[in-house]
Amino acid sequence: MEKMLLHACPSANAFLDALCRRSVPMGGHVTRLSKLLDHYGAAELDRAIAETVERGALSAESVAHVLDQRARQKRLLPPVEVVLPDDPRVRDLRVTPHALKPYDALSSHPEVPDDDSDKSQ
Repeated sequence: MEKMLLHACPSANAFLDALCRRSVPMGGHVTRLSKLLDHYGAAELDRAIAETVERGALSAESVAHVLDQRARQKRLLPPVEVVLPDDPRVRDLRVTPHALKPYDALSSHPEVPDDDSDKSQ
């Protein structure tokens, strides 16, 4: 997990080095940063890590805060983590997409007035 993070985000090296110098356990930070990588992508995460290193705010939560602020400025919805149960019937479930064209046909017909609306007057 750490190698993937370091490969994707060059700024993560300085971030993790600073945590080591402060004798901060890195496991939780690496896990959180890896989740942020999945949600925001390497470029966004790398910029946020660089900013937090520059500020001296060395925590994964600080990085998450920077990313959240930027997303709000862009009016993007926050990422939602999907947590699935351990049940393999749910985890391994595959949904087959269906064509949506029949639904488009439903909306192409003009609306017919409801007969009940005339009776209520």
